[in-house]
Amino acid sequence: MTTLSFPLLICQSPRRRDDYRPDDMRSGDFDLLQLRDLLRLHDVSAQVDPWTMRKPEAGSHPLLMGRDYTPQVFNLGAKATSRILFDEMRQLSSQFTWSGGYPGVLKKLITHMQNANGRPYRDRALDYAFRDTILDQDALNPMQAAVKKIIGAQIDWQGVKIREGADLQHLLREGLNKALFPACNRWQDLKKGAPVIFNDTWATEITLDFLHIKPHHFTAQLSYQLQGHFGLSTADMKRYSDSRFFRIWYVLQRYKKFAFKPFVINIRAVTDISGKAPGSRTENKEN
Repeated sequence: MTTLSFPLLICQSPRRRDDYRPDDMRSGDFDLLQLRDLLRLHDVSAQVDPWTMRKPEAGSHPLLMGRDYTPQVFNLGAKATSRILFDEMRQLSSQFTWSGGYPGVLKKLITHMQNANGRPYRDRALDYAFRDTILDQDALNPMQAAVKKIIGAQIDWQGVKIREGADLQHLLREGLNKALFPACNRWQDLKKGAPVIFNDTWATEITLDFLHIKPHHFTAQLSYQLQGHFGLSTADMKRYSDSRFFRIWYVLQRYKKFAFKPFVINIRAVTDISGKAPGSRTENKEN
């Protein structure tokens, strides 16, 4: 009798989860000269100078205070400067609209970077966004159809079990390699309007969590686990260099005097699938 041990890993991206080696996961690896001169990061913040860690007195513009007025300048340490920079990031985050309809997520991610020292991040709002944007819009139909077809072909309907000797996990992996891999092709839908949150999907895994076989039908559950990086590579910085938001982010992450750690974002969603025996008129006739 063929015995299955669930969950079955049936689809996996070439890149693996929890990989902290990529450039966007580095922190504190540049000094002042490298960032300011080589990468031309001169105008970073409108509130504080991250290189000198000095902040001018608020409201001290010469046109307001008089030509002979000398504004007071506050000398700050790295901790106080970083707080100002993170606050500025949160203020600037409002420029990014998210079509997923879950406001406040970006500010949560910024605060997580500030306080969590690189710990992984999980938020059900992101799970709901993936479910609503991908799972509920038929994006996974080709892949789910392939899973249903493969499972149905391997069921011994008279014995109400998987066929003797069938390697269901291998067959699913082989079949899904030929099917559309939606997490890679439709991920762009989830990050529309929010390149900040979803810079890239680093790793994707799909598992078959359970399979229940009845005389005339089967039911199963698929889990989708995606992992992205909340961090900036040097290539990202060059791409988004016109944005003050990204300049502040990059300095907070890569400047050795700040060195705030990037982190992985974990997203999970599940969907149910079902199929019927050949010739069966109802898919869910029996429970």
